[in-house]
Amino acid sequence: MSAQKVCIITGSSSGLGLLAAKKLVAKDFYVIFACRDENKTVRLIENLREQSGRSNFEFMELDLGSFDSIKRFVANFHKKNLPLNVLINNAGIFSKTFKKSNDGIEYTMAVNHLGHFLLTNLLLDDLKRSSPSRVVVVSSKLHDPNVRHGSPINFKWSLEEINNENEYDPMSAYKKSKLANVWFAYELARKLEGTGVAVHVLCPGFVPSTGLNRDANIFQRFFMSYILSLFPFTRTEDFGSECEVFAAISDTLDGKTGIFMSDMKETRSSEESYDVEKAKRFWKLSEEWTHLNA
Repeated sequence: MSAQKVCIITGSSSGLGLLAAKKLVAKDFYVIFACRDENKTVRLIENLREQSGRSNFEFMELDLGSFDSIKRFVANFHKKNLPLNVLINNAGIFSKTFKKSNDGIEYTMAVNHLGHFLLTNLLLDDLKRSSPSRVVVVSSKLHDPNVRHGSPINFKWSLEEINNENEYDPMSAYKKSKLANVWFAYELARKLEGTGVAVHVLCPGFVPSTGLNRDANIFQRFFMSYILSLFPFTRTEDFGSECEVFAAISDTLDGKTGIFMSDMKETRSSEESYDVEKAKRFWKLSEEWTHLNA
């Protein structure tokens, strides 16, 4: 296994993450399904093993809403003495109601950004030892107020503001977490210059059937899966997962880092996302909130 490339994919028990995992398995990567639901994930990888005849993958429990779970995951990964060539921060949630993570932080920001922030930082030495390697961060164009359904983002700079249940709005919380993803990716790319670890952030497009819609009712699921799929701005799960795989392994990206991609093409993210001082400021806050250096 020492010569085999290893990829960790968060949230790979469904949707884009699952399809990306299957594609990388077929390309002979050793894929770690980093997921919260053990029963669901074990069943699907057993089915994958039967259907593909392959065994170059495994499940490892990871709850991005728990800093303790993230630390256990990293400790267990280190016990395997594996390289880490690709980390795909794929998992994402859209919470229609206000709730907090195990660590008392608004759940959307906790899972979509802070969980991945902590996970990535704890795996940086593994990525550096395995260079050239890549970190792929899945964001969304919705972080940009100039795109469809866009609106100005009143970003919050304190846990008190983020945890204000009275002002909670699901779409606003999601957009803020996606802007946080882009800031994180760009600042990480700056910090890793010269290490051989590249960082790419992407929007896989609006995928109506994605797991982000798991809380929708029957009518909403029908509308998103069948009606919205007819519109030109939507993308299939297969295409969305291909965008993740492209960012993870495409030779055309060799020598590049800190880029934002949509439809497998380099493009610009929001103007605010290029604010280096804000990115640095939010990095410091993320360090404090995750107790990274404690």
